[in-house]
Amino acid sequence: MVYYAQDLDYHVRAVRGGLQLWNSGLPFYHDRSSTLRQASVEERAQIEAQANADRAVFKGLYGCDAGGPDYAKLLEEVPK
Repeated sequence: MVYYAQDLDYHVRAVRGGLQLWNSGLPFYHDRSSTLRQASVEERAQIEAQANADRAVFKGLYGCDAGGPDYAKLLEEVPK
């Protein structure tokens, strides 16, 4: 996974590995798709193709899409 879902994969792995993750709880500003807006048509196609491939890898690993209620269920699994 290169552009999309690798952070979600790391999150699932950390939870399953028994690691407790923390964040600051501070709000943040995120300007969505800045990279895509600035990319050429060719670059955009490459980025989108890789993101789609990344999503497919995530779904192959965990049986669900990245994000959403099924992803949230992955984070509820407590290691035994």
